[in-house]
Amino acid sequence: INLKSGDVTWDIFVDDESKLISKKIIQTSTLLKELSTMSKGMVVNNRNDILTDKPMKKSYPFLLGNCMSRYFYHYDKYAHYEKLDIIGGTRDLKKHLATPRLLIRRTGKTLCATYSDKKELIESTIYILRSKKVNLKFLLGLINSKLFSFYLSKRLITNVQGFPQVLMGQLEQLPIKKINPENSSEKSKHDSIIRQVDNLLQLNKDL
Repeated sequence: INLKSGDVTWDIFVDDESKLISKKIIQTSTLLKELSTMSKGMVVNNRNDILTDKPMKKSYPFLLGNCMSRYFYHYDKYAHYEKLDIIGGTRDLKKHLATPRLLIRRTGKTLCATYSDKKELIESTIYILRSKKVNLKFLLGLINSKLFSFYLSKRLITNVQGFPQVLMGQLEQLPIKKINPENSSEKSKHDSIIRQVDNLLQLNKDL
């Protein structure tokens, strides 16, 4: 099966059962890149010399990849945007502060994402996803599902033997189930996923 993103094509070879599952998923789906926009977090030079352990006046929380998990994240660093020496990734402050969005960790053997509606700065081991075409919490439920981690492990993950990570171009090729709002069964399942995601976000926050 060939998957294309821009000028890049991945030729993925998997077992017959996985091919059948992948084919069924793709036939009823739309690629994530057609439903959303994605950007990378920022790469900061000498960040340990600039980040603070406590919030200061006019500072923003600075979210590191190791501070997030599925359906949850916390802060332990803060920064003044004007003092950061940004040498890569997303530099535009407006893009960092625009909410709501999903945050997806770049590394790991399974997909790890959470929801954010707060203004914060994001570092480079996290991807930022926004969409006006589909409910973000519906996307979050799919991205964090076992099915998508299976799909990732069979088709998209890179450097399995070393430090596994998923590239932005590969995330953009994740298949998102098409929902017909006129179909009561599909809409019911869509709404159920959103309710469960809301519940998981709150439960993790309470813990």
